[in-house]
Amino acid sequence: MEQEMASSPVISRPTFLPPATEPSTRKVILQVGEQRFTTTRETLRESTFLATLLSNHWNSTQEDGSYFIDADPALFAPILQYLRRGIYPVFYDRVRGHDYARYAALLQEARFLGIRDLQTWLQERKYLDVVRVEMVLKELVDLKPRQAAGDTECEFYPAWVEKVVYKVPDVTLAQGINHEQVRVLDGMVVEKRVVFDMEKCVRAPRIEP
Repeated sequence: MEQEMASSPVISRPTFLPPATEPSTRKVILQVGEQRFTTTRETLRESTFLATLLSNHWNSTQEDGSYFIDADPALFAPILQYLRRGIYPVFYDRVRGHDYARYAALLQEARFLGIRDLQTWLQERKYLDVVRVEMVLKELVDLKPRQAAGDTECEFYPAWVEKVVYKVPDVTLAQGINHEQVRVLDGMVVEKRVVFDMEKCVRAPRIEP
């Protein structure tokens, strides 16, 4: 019995090692169109597309080690800003207002990259809650130069009007009339103030489980 045990071959079982994982803080270079962006894996993890692209399942790196993404770099820049700091993009100009065409293009990129929170924010047009315009109507008293704050724009609407001007008591016109009608420059001033609510364009902090 002992001889049989001694002569029995020893069968070694293979040892399975877990796949190597990349450090989340490792620098990543993305080639987006003709422009390069440098970031980390941790920053890109919210995007399902980018997380899959950087996984070990795909050998999708270029010869120089970068990852190529066929997209517009001008649209990817605000997306990366959102992934880094949770700042939602707001494309607003005082003269032209919101850039709706750019919002629509960015929404398609958010869908393609699988960034659900940014996609929802754009679909629900939350950017309209960030910027509001307050208007105040005032009477134009004189034509003296006025100063306005940097976020306020004034529009003048002058007009000639007739007003009754009374004379001093010791000056009386013909037929006992002590007043006369004169034409004066009058009008209205419309003050437009742009109010930017910065709290509404920043994502609320997330509580990790």
